[in-house]
Amino acid sequence: MAIAHGVTTDREIEFRLLGPLEVRDRGRRLAVGGPRQRAVLAALLLRADRVATVDYLARAVWGRPPASMRANLRTYIAALRRVLGDPGDGRRIVTQPDGYRLLVRHDECDVARFEYWRVSGDRAERTGDTERAARCYDCALSVWRGGLLDGLPAVGPALRAEADRWEERRLAVLERSVEARLLLGAHEDVFDVLYGVVAEHPLRERFWGQLMRGLYASGRRAEALETYRRARRFLVSELGVEPGEDLQGIQQMILDGTLIGDAF
Repeated sequence: MAIAHGVTTDREIEFRLLGPLEVRDRGRRLAVGGPRQRAVLAALLLRADRVATVDYLARAVWGRPPASMRANLRTYIAALRRVLGDPGDGRRIVTQPDGYRLLVRHDECDVARFEYWRVSGDRAERTGDTERAARCYDCALSVWRGGLLDGLPAVGPALRAEADRWEERRLAVLERSVEARLLLGAHEDVFDVLYGVVAEHPLRERFWGQLMRGLYASGRRAEALETYRRARRFLVSELGVEPGEDLQGIQQMILDGTLIGDAF
């Protein structure tokens, strides 16, 4: 039996948003409805314990809200209350004057778990505990099962913007995780990740630089320089710009043999 926001419930709900949207009760997957209703749930989860206004929900669920938007929202909310075992306001989805508020305990949602480990990694990094930072960042990344809106093709601009924001946050944690591994000398542990991420996100020069540094530190100088040439070809051909100062600096230090250790 769990207590959520002062309300006793015999359910153990888990909300999984960082990947295909899922709601589980004691491990059993619950049916949470069609695409629009699932989009409403995703929008409520991203505003967990805060008011999700009707305007926000409309922009999250529809590209162009229908005339029946408010009635449709009430229908979706009522259905979600039934799925979550919430017979009325005050248990899970609370009606507010200008919208709705979904009550979620910290341990019930993967977004909160990701944030816990991300913040823990940041704190460890600031205190110089690189090993703990690496472990925390890896725990944060392990929460992700895919893209935030995987399986939700019918969403509005507000949810798409949220998905972009969380993907950026995931990539930032990935950068920190790789950096910690490089500082620890665990170069072989990051090569597969870096080869994949530079192919998927070739505009992020930080990943190219990390790959170059890891290769150089592993005694693979020629591959490190070829990696720079690949990055430069892409940036020049796609954007018409040269690599930034940081990436050029790494290349120059490799050429000069002055790139010392794993830090830059």
